[in-house]
Amino acid sequence: MNAVADLLDVLDLQELGQARVRYEGMPGDDETDLGEFSPVVFVGRSQRMPHGRVFGGQVLAQSLVAASRTVGEINGVDRPIHSLHAYFRARR
Repeated sequence: MNAVADLLDVLDLQELGQARVRYEGMPGDDETDLGEFSPVVFVGRSQRMPHGRVFGGQVLAQSLVAASRTVGEINGVDRPIHSLHAYFRARR
């Protein structure tokens, strides 16, 4: 498989369905209690990297693909992705 085909294959995510998540905030702080929600779960494969790590750009690209699949038209208006921000911190 050539490099471009391999990269595109990494972005071919499978939708597993929805998970049930409950996030309780700090006791007595209603603003941090997010309650229960059901996010859509996607899985994909990773490119082989030295030392078993995952390339951060791959994680961002997969996140972008997953996000674009969860947002459709709102009030008849298409909602394309217009920005992405990320910060990486060196591992110690």
